Amino acid sequence: MLPILLIPALVAAPAPKPQDTPPFDIASEYVREICLLWEIQGKADQELAEDKGSANPGSGGLMTTIRNSTRVSLALRTDIATLKKMRLTKEPHKETLGILVGLYEQKLRLHSDLIDITTTFLSDQKPGVDYGKLAARLPQLTVMLDDVDHTLYQVTVLMFGALIDMKADSLNRCNHLLITKSERDSLVETLDGYFGAALGVDKRYLASSAWLMKKKLLEFKCSDEPWD
Repeated sequence: MLPILLIPALVAAPAPKPQDTPPFDIASEYVREICLLWEIQGKADQELAEDKGSANPGSGGLMTTIRNSTRVSLALRTDIATLKKMRLTKEPHKETLGILVGLYEQKLRLHSDLIDITTTFLSDQKPGVDYGKLAARLPQLTVMLDDVDHTLYQVTVLMFGALIDMKADSLNRCNHLLITKSERDSLVETLDGYFGAALGVDKRYLASSAWLMKKKLLEFKCSDEPWD
């Protein structure tokens, strides 16, 4: 029989509770995502401009749609996989990452539909395919994508909210971030590097998200700056 004093040592210790992802890691990932999508948007804009000057602009536009939707889909799959590995359990931000992932998944499905439909139009005609119905579906998908992008713009506020230190200052204000000044400045520098003059000028949702994130970052003090 084992001595009683040795029995506790044989009981497996409970696994440590997983830690939340550091706020800067979440913010830098979100900034990376919108910057990459903006870069993809720039490629699509350039290709669409080239298509208009081509001998067959209709077909070229469909090809650009497939290229752009494929690029966006690849980026979204990476984004979703990365975000699902992150943790944010503190209230009131517990659902933030899940909301973002859900919207990305919805956007991914819409782009998949776009690829399928445009591929059908570029392929040889097949009997039994209702091409009129497919053509009518394209503007519907465009509107639905615009609606998702508008919601993603609104989620920028939630993503920024996860950076706010909820500890109030002497005037009962929550005016500090959970990241350092150096970390804040690196996020701003990345946004400036990708969006440049589009910030505050281009009204498309991605540029508006970047502008809003930068604006909020500069409105708050950082964790290593003095408290009032």
